[in-house]
Amino acid sequence: MIGVTGLQRSGTSLMMQTLKLLGLSVVGYEYHEQFSNVELNPRGYYDLPIEDTIGGVWINSWEKDVIKLYPAVLNISNFDLIKKLIVCKRNKDDVLKSTLKLLELEEVVIKPTVKNAENSITLGNMILNSVISKFKNPVLFVNYEDMIDITETTIQEICDFLELDINTNKACENIIRKELICQ
Repeated sequence: MIGVTGLQRSGTSLMMQTLKLLGLSVVGYEYHEQFSNVELNPRGYYDLPIEDTIGGVWINSWEKDVIKLYPAVLNISNFDLIKKLIVCKRNKDDVLKSTLKLLELEEVVIKPTVKNAENSITLGNMILNSVISKFKNPVLFVNYEDMIDITETTIQEICDFLELDINTNKACENIIRKELICQ
Protein backbone atom coordinates (compact mmCIF):
# COMPACT_ATOMS: atom_id res chain seq x y z
CA MET A 1 0.00 0.00 0.00
CA ILE A 2 1.09 3.55 -0.76
CA GLY A 3 0.50 6.23 1.88
CA VAL A 4 -0.20 9.86 1.10
CA THR A 5 0.23 12.35 3.91
CA GLY A 6 0.81 16.02 4.58
CA LEU A 7 -0.62 18.91 6.50
CA GLN A 8 -4.21 19.80 5.77
CA ARG A 9 -4.39 22.10 2.74
CA SER A 10 -1.04 20.80 1.40
CA GLY A 11 -2.31 19.10 -1.74
CA THR A 12 -3.17 15.61 -0.47
CA SER A 13 -6.53 15.61 -2.29
CA LEU A 14 -4.86 16.68 -5.53
CA MET A 15 -2.33 13.87 -5.05
CA MET A 16 -5.11 11.32 -4.49
CA GLN A 17 -6.93 12.53 -7.62
CA THR A 18 -3.68 12.27 -9.59
CA LEU A 19 -2.95 8.74 -8.37
CA LYS A 20 -6.52 7.70 -9.21
CA LEU A 21 -6.12 9.12 -12.73
CA LEU A 22 -2.84 7.19 -13.03
CA GLY A 23 -4.89 4.02 -12.57
CA LEU A 24 -4.32 3.24 -8.91
CA SER A 25 -7.22 2.30 -6.66
CA VAL A 26 -7.61 4.80 -3.85
CA VAL A 27 -9.30 4.52 -0.49
CA GLY A 28 -11.85 7.22 0.18
CA TYR A 29 -13.30 7.98 -3.24
CA GLU A 30 -16.53 6.37 -2.12
CA TYR A 31 -16.84 9.05 0.57
CA HIS A 32 -16.54 11.96 -1.88
CA GLU A 33 -20.06 13.28 -1.36
CA GLN A 34 -19.84 12.96 2.43
CA PHE A 35 -16.67 15.04 2.70
CA SER A 36 -17.06 17.51 -0.14
CA ASN A 37 -17.09 21.15 0.83
CA VAL A 38 -18.21 23.40 -1.99
CA GLU A 39 -16.26 26.39 -0.68
CA LEU A 40 -13.01 24.69 0.34
CA ASN A 41 -12.56 21.58 -1.72
CA PRO A 42 -15.47 20.99 -4.09
CA ARG A 43 -13.74 18.18 -5.95
CA GLY A 44 -13.34 15.86 -2.98
CA TYR A 45 -11.19 14.98 -0.04
CA TYR A 46 -10.56 11.25 -0.43
CA ASP A 47 -10.75 10.97 3.32
CA LEU A 48 -12.16 8.15 5.37
CA PRO A 49 -14.67 8.59 8.16
CA ILE A 50 -12.74 9.38 11.34
CA GLU A 51 -14.05 6.26 13.06
CA ASP A 52 -12.27 4.15 10.43
CA THR A 53 -8.83 5.59 11.19
CA ILE A 54 -8.94 7.02 14.72
CA GLY A 55 -6.89 4.11 16.08
CA GLY A 56 -4.46 4.12 13.17
CA VAL A 57 -4.40 1.72 10.26
CA TRP A 58 -3.15 -1.78 10.99
CA ILE A 59 -4.41 -3.87 8.09
CA ASN A 60 -5.33 -3.15 4.50
CA SER A 61 -9.01 -3.92 4.98
CA TRP A 62 -9.87 -1.70 1.99
CA GLU A 63 -7.81 -3.77 -0.46
CA LYS A 64 -6.76 -0.65 -2.34
CA ASP A 65 -3.43 0.66 -3.60
CA VAL A 66 -3.39 4.10 -1.95
CA ILE A 67 -4.62 5.56 1.34
CA LYS A 68 -4.49 9.15 2.59
CA LEU A 69 -3.63 9.46 6.25
CA TYR A 70 -3.00 12.64 8.16
CA PRO A 71 0.27 12.63 10.13
CA ALA A 72 -1.31 11.96 13.54
CA VAL A 73 -3.13 8.88 12.19
CA LEU A 74 -0.08 7.70 10.24
CA ASN A 75 2.00 8.05 13.42
CA ILE A 76 -0.05 5.33 15.16
CA SER A 77 -0.41 3.07 12.11
CA ASN A 78 1.46 -0.06 11.09
CA PHE A 79 4.40 1.28 9.07
CA ASP A 80 4.99 -2.17 7.56
CA LEU A 81 1.65 -1.86 5.78
CA ILE A 82 2.79 1.23 3.92
CA LYS A 83 5.52 0.33 1.45
CA LYS A 84 6.03 3.85 0.05
CA LEU A 85 5.04 7.25 1.37
CA ILE A 86 4.26 10.41 -0.57
CA VAL A 87 4.49 13.56 1.55
CA CYS A 88 2.68 16.60 0.18
CA LYS A 89 4.17 20.00 0.91
CA ARG A 90 2.94 23.51 0.16
CA ASN A 91 4.17 27.07 0.58
CA LYS A 92 3.70 28.02 4.24
CA ASP A 93 1.89 31.29 3.48
CA ASP A 94 -0.63 29.49 1.25
CA VAL A 95 -1.20 26.80 3.87
CA LEU A 96 -1.69 29.53 6.47
CA LYS A 97 -4.29 31.37 4.37
CA SER A 98 -6.09 28.16 3.54
CA THR A 99 -6.03 26.89 7.14
CA LEU A 100 -7.44 30.20 8.34
CA LYS A 101 -10.21 29.90 5.75
CA LEU A 102 -10.86 26.34 6.91
CA LEU A 103 -11.18 27.47 10.53
CA GLU A 104 -13.62 30.19 9.49
CA LEU A 105 -15.82 27.84 7.47
CA GLU A 106 -15.82 24.84 9.73
CA GLU A 107 -17.12 26.68 12.80
CA VAL A 108 -14.83 24.62 14.97
CA VAL A 109 -13.96 25.14 18.62
CA ILE A 110 -10.72 26.88 17.62
CA LYS A 111 -11.20 30.56 16.86
CA PRO A 112 -10.17 31.50 13.30
CA THR A 113 -7.15 33.67 14.08
CA VAL A 114 -3.79 33.81 12.33
CA LYS A 115 -2.09 32.72 15.58
CA ASN A 116 -4.33 29.65 15.90
CA ALA A 117 -3.76 28.75 12.24
CA GLU A 118 0.01 29.12 12.76
CA ASN A 119 -0.16 26.92 15.86
CA SER A 120 -2.13 24.29 13.96
CA ILE A 121 0.50 24.26 11.22
CA THR A 122 3.39 24.11 13.72
CA LEU A 123 1.83 21.17 15.57
CA GLY A 124 1.09 19.40 12.29
CA ASN A 125 4.69 19.87 11.12
CA MET A 126 6.04 18.50 14.42
CA ILE A 127 3.93 15.36 14.06
CA LEU A 128 4.77 15.02 10.36
CA ASN A 129 8.52 15.32 10.98
CA SER A 130 8.28 12.75 13.77
CA VAL A 131 6.49 10.31 11.47
CA ILE A 132 8.98 10.78 8.64
CA SER A 133 11.94 10.24 10.98
CA LYS A 134 10.51 6.83 12.01
CA PHE A 135 9.45 5.71 8.54
CA LYS A 136 12.06 3.38 7.03
CA ASN A 137 10.54 2.74 3.57
CA PRO A 138 11.00 5.06 0.57
CA VAL A 139 9.58 8.59 0.87
CA LEU A 140 8.87 11.09 -1.91
CA PHE A 141 8.28 14.76 -1.11
CA VAL A 142 6.03 16.54 -3.61
CA ASN A 143 5.42 20.28 -3.57
CA TYR A 144 1.92 21.44 -4.42
CA GLU A 145 3.38 24.32 -6.42
CA ASP A 146 5.35 21.86 -8.56
CA MET A 147 2.19 19.89 -9.26
CA ILE A 148 0.66 23.10 -10.64
CA ASP A 149 3.70 24.77 -12.26
CA ILE A 150 5.72 21.84 -13.65
CA THR A 151 2.97 19.28 -13.90
CA GLU A 152 4.42 16.81 -16.41
CA THR A 153 7.82 16.63 -14.71
CA THR A 154 6.30 16.21 -11.25
CA ILE A 155 3.86 13.51 -12.32
CA GLN A 156 6.68 11.66 -14.07
CA GLU A 157 8.71 11.81 -10.82
CA ILE A 158 5.73 10.31 -8.99
CA CYS A 159 5.45 7.54 -11.60
CA ASP A 160 9.18 6.82 -11.35
CA PHE A 161 8.96 6.66 -7.54
CA LEU A 162 6.01 4.25 -7.74
CA GLU A 163 7.59 2.29 -10.60
CA LEU A 164 4.63 2.96 -12.89
CA ASP A 165 5.22 2.76 -16.62
CA ILE A 166 1.98 4.29 -17.86
CA ASN A 167 0.60 7.16 -19.90
CA THR A 168 0.34 10.26 -17.71
CA ASN A 169 -1.74 12.41 -20.09
CA LYS A 170 -5.05 12.09 -18.22
CA ALA A 171 -3.48 13.01 -14.87
CA CYS A 172 -1.53 15.92 -16.38
CA GLU A 173 -4.55 17.31 -18.25
CA ASN A 174 -6.60 17.19 -15.06
CA ILE A 175 -4.20 19.65 -13.44
CA ILE A 176 -3.24 21.73 -16.49
CA ARG A 177 -6.86 22.39 -17.42
CA LYS A 178 -7.62 23.05 -13.75
CA GLU A 179 -10.49 20.60 -13.95
CA LEU A 180 -9.41 18.80 -10.78
CA ILE A 181 -12.12 16.25 -11.15
CA CYS A 182 -13.05 13.13 -9.28
CA GLN A 183 -13.40 10.29 -11.77
